[in-house]
Amino acid sequence: MKTNRYAKIILDIFERKYSGQEEFEFERSDLVESCARLGIDPPKNLGDVIANDRIAMFELRFDGDDVEIVNERHYCLVEAGEITGDNLDTYRNSGM
Repeated sequence: MKTNRYAKIILDIFERKYSGQEEFEFERSDLVESCARLGIDPPKNLGDVIANDRIAMFELRFDGDDVEIVNERHYCLVEAGEITGDNLDTYRNSGM
């Protein structure tokens, strides 16, 4: 299943790059490196893993050396001027 493959790639990058900071950066080459480390064929379009207009947010649970994805949500990135008051109200009331 593609979602599982993509989640494994992102999780591998996270485990290699994250060291306690609130955010971290990675490059397209990190996607290819993770695929090689995991023995996964890279997606034909690396952009499928991280699309330019979407972001995936993961809630993770750490148990010793194990990391589990508890929740995964996807958001569409838009210009600030495209967000309405109704959009903000919906987001605020969604419990996120």
